[in-house]
Amino acid sequence: MREQEFVFISDREKGISEGLAAVFPLGYQAHCCQHITANIQTRFGILARVVFWRLARARTRTLFDKQWLSFELLKLKPQRTCKA
Repeated sequence: MREQEFVFISDREKGISEGLAAVFPLGYQAHCCQHITANIQTRFGILARVVFWRLARARTRTLFDKQWLSFELLKLKPQRTCKA
């Protein structure tokens, strides 16, 4: 198997991305939707979580675009912010 055929899905833990890039520079990296969704719900609320899953599960560009419009219409404001 060629190196560029590897796909790595992580939970965005610090250090994983850099380590994978160093060992597999041509590998593709993605993030776990479940972890992304949990972060979205924490920051924007349960409705944003529902809409995100609709976006993630869209099987066509047309369906994605339609779901994206509904996401934009929510005009979400953060419910929680992190302190820098």
